[in-house]
Amino acid sequence: MKARIFVRLLLAAIVLSVTILSYPVQAGSDLIQERSQPTTFGIAYVNEGRDVSQSFDLTFEFEFLRNSVGVWSDGKGDLLLEQHIKNTSTDPAAVMESMTWWFNWPSADYTKIHALDGKGPLKTTTETSETVIFVTVNFRTPLQPGQTYKFKQFITIGEMIFGSGDYWTANWGIYPGSNVKSFEQVLALPANSTVTSVTPAVSERHGNILIWRGDNTTGDYSLVIEVPYVLSDSIAVGLFLQRADPWGDDIYAHNTKPEDTMARWGCLTTSGAMLVNYFAATQDRANYTDPGVLNTWMINNSGYDRLYYVKHAWFGKYARQTPRDISMYWNSSAGYDTTLLDYYLRSGYPVILGVKPEFDPVTKRYYPSHWVVATGKTTGDGVDTYSINDPIYGQTTLKKQYLNNALVMVTFSASEANQQLLYFAAQSPIHFVITDPLERKAGYDPTTDTLYEEIPGAYYLYEGLSDAFGKQEPRVAKTLTIPDPVDGPYLITVYGIGNGAYTMEASAMDWQGVTMDRIFTGTVTEGQVITYTITYSEVIYQTFLPIAVR
Repeated sequence: MKARIFVRLLLAAIVLSVTILSYPVQAGSDLIQERSQPTTFGIAYVNEGRDVSQSFDLTFEFEFLRNSVGVWSDGKGDLLLEQHIKNTSTDPAAVMESMTWWFNWPSADYTKIHALDGKGPLKTTTETSETVIFVTVNFRTPLQPGQTYKFKQFITIGEMIFGSGDYWTANWGIYPGSNVKSFEQVLALPANSTVTSVTPAVSERHGNILIWRGDNTTGDYSLVIEVPYVLSDSIAVGLFLQRADPWGDDIYAHNTKPEDTMARWGCLTTSGAMLVNYFAATQDRANYTDPGVLNTWMINNSGYDRLYYVKHAWFGKYARQTPRDISMYWNSSAGYDTTLLDYYLRSGYPVILGVKPEFDPVTKRYYPSHWVVATGKTTGDGVDTYSINDPIYGQTTLKKQYLNNALVMVTFSASEANQQLLYFAAQSPIHFVITDPLERKAGYDPTTDTLYEEIPGAYYLYEGLSDAFGKQEPRVAKTLTIPDPVDGPYLITVYGIGNGAYTMEASAMDWQGVTMDRIFTGTVTEGQVITYTITYSEVIYQTFLPIAVR
């Protein structure tokens, strides 16, 4: 299948010198009427909600503006706007409190709209008018004249890329009139695409990630990008085997017994190493890894919880760290969904699958006891199935080894994404439910047999690792990852489903990848309910305030 992307990026001198006589500085309505392009974005107004009696002259500039778009095979785009905005006003009364961008993609589906600065999430509101959506980001503190404020804005736009058959187009831009001192445009194409030409020449390229840069932009500026590319139906993912030398005899995770090796327990870490190397290869990065190197890093960087389970998002953290600098972002850890799996594979992203269901008599639930990498769709014995890289059996199919069944899938992409998260893991004999500051719940309550999935993106997973040699009992845990957590107290409700000791771990990652961990231990009896309260703050050194136990 051939596809062509035509990107129109307009960056211009945003010298918006305006006088606020009533409430917002309106530029959006006029710009929308004047602009004929169907797919655009730009600044609508700043300082919504100011005192209508106040009047002042306001000017500002972008010291730096970064527009990063990750393109998917169906035309969806993940858009990131990183903004370093300076209040250049001379009037002391010209204080900036918010900024509103408008996005005009006809028939588009806008999702995952949020913004954050170095201290965490920012209040964001939206309004719509016909095909236009207005997204207002409220600054954490008012921006005084002479000050610079840095924040990021994320928005996923369905139908961002238009077309059919072998021709696709995308137009977007910042409306002329913008004062941008320095800009960077990043275009991340589907990882399985082959680029045939690029116009104009890029400033920097890493495989399918293309970067254009410019400085000291004044006046009207436009950059027209045309990138034809061809999508492949297969993904070439290099194979690792967990038992291979030189890492097969390495101690896995925090184990201390010499028999607890990568060859015995390292299937998920080995799968993670395959993904890291695939992302490196598609981005022309030379810093490859192997399961042994990744295992050592995970041990030293809180990548394993105290129960020896992999914190999935940490694979991406490893990839992004210098000197690797690989664009690899955790998207989700959820139940098996073939529609979503096909979507990732079609966009060139291999997916980690949890397979080989085992029954846990304590939790009375099935869990995946082995992990593999799905690399493409295929047919086996007349049945649709998936090609997999199996850390034990090598290159095979999901049907041949696992009866075409999986329980869990872990997804990553090259699209830049906010990686703030909370991670919880618990060992039997307990289940748990997390209630966030908005009173939304995620987890499993065995007293009512209720699985809560009220927190967006949070999934309660049964995870397991089986001994590849079949000599030890499988290790089973329950995990829950909450992306984009809100500030405030989180109630952890622990339900005893047996008698004995339990361990529970909570980990947090901030937007820069800094992490912090907390461990809870205790004993429980069947039917007993114990609650903990932890307070989360987006400022990492305050992430976990003292724990209250009831």
